[in-house]
Amino acid sequence: MYAWKGKIESGKEYRVLFKMVEARYGSVERAIRDLHSYELPAIHAVPFAHISASHAAWIDENAA
Repeated sequence: MYAWKGKIESGKEYRVLFKMVEARYGSVERAIRDLHSYELPAIHAVPFAHISASHAAWIDENAA
């Protein structure tokens, strides 16, 4: 449930996680805004405080 334009709204929403390098954030955010049906989609960036070297390498290799 959430407040939107003076009303309390409810409905199904899904959280989606994208793993990417920081350099790709802008293009991913633009794509979400262009494709999402909401006027104001909730887009959050959470930097890794700690990440295993092997997982960080996988992200680097696959975030092109």
